Amino acid sequence: MLGRPKTPEEYVDLVDQALFEIEDLRLAAEYDMDSMGAATEFLEQLERDVGRLRESMTDGSYLFGKENLPYVKVVEQQDESILPFKRLLLKINETHIKGLDGEGWLAILHAAPQGTLSRLAAIHLVWSGCLTNINTLSGRIG
Repeated sequence: MLGRPKTPEEYVDLVDQALFEIEDLRLAAEYDMDSMGAATEFLEQLERDVGRLRESMTDGSYLFGKENLPYVKVVEQQDESILPFKRLLLKINETHIKGLDGEGWLAILHAAPQGTLSRLAAIHLVWSGCLTNINTLSGRIG
């Protein structure tokens, strides 16, 4: 993926993919402690932080933010040889800070049925940066 996700579903898929990769890395590290053992030092925190992010998306409490996600400090310290999906985690963080890719939202907003959410109000929210709750908007539009 070159750019940020365009839809809430794509964003959630990235987080799910990160959780899968974390589990896969955990299994690899447990199997080959000699070459992958260094990964076990940060995996628990990474798994906890990404898991909490996913839970917030599920329960509707997720909010985009202006600050890095909690796991970023750990991720930035790792080499891609130890954390091969580092870019994926950084892309999730970038999306958290910058929001979904605006071009994708325009297509969704234009396809929104009348009466569910004023297109003009929705476009204003997206472009002004006031849109913070991914589940609320996707529920109203999707």
